[in-house]
Amino acid sequence: MSQKTDEISSILKEQIKNYDVDYLTYDDVVQFSNIEDCTTNLCRVVKSNGDSGFGYVDIGKLLEDDGKERNDGAYRKYGENQVKTGEQLGLVHIIDATCFLMPFGYVYNDLDENQKKLLLARMILRNKLVKRLIYRSVVDKKSSYKRETGFLKESTQTRRRANVKRLFDFLYSSEECDLSVYFDNIVFD
Repeated sequence: MSQKTDEISSILKEQIKNYDVDYLTYDDVVQFSNIEDCTTNLCRVVKSNGDSGFGYVDIGKLLEDDGKERNDGAYRKYGENQVKTGEQLGLVHIIDATCFLMPFGYVYNDLDENQKKLLLARMILRNKLVKRLIYRSVVDKKSSYKRETGFLKESTQTRRRANVKRLFDFLYSSEECDLSVYFDNIVFD
């Protein structure tokens, strides 16, 4: 068993042993457009523009710099979704709807691709919904995204399901250890 395998297994076992998620909120159910924009690209644009604090509209404009004109509402929503997910991953911090890099975010793009994947896998495991789904999968032998997110409107549940599933797919594809014991009982109905 490699050291990487030991680390992930240890993190998961520790999270199950010391389960600390009392309740979930709307913010615990991630919403992002793509994993690159809430990680690599977010850190890049904030750092390259001086990390002086950027609002959601500014982040949206920096990330969607493709020559297409959008209204501020579209930029705001896009920026907000990427920043809030980046915050859950420990890459940025939000103060009064203003985004600043955290230490991990500041150095994230200095890491090689393998190091980024290793760090991101560990950061994903911090998400309360991810913790809850894994805990229920192991302890209750079944876990349901729909049941755990029942406090959301059905349309929001459906829209965000793909994002949460993408986080699990990322973890599963990390190939650091056999995660089937943790993930096989999770359904995204």
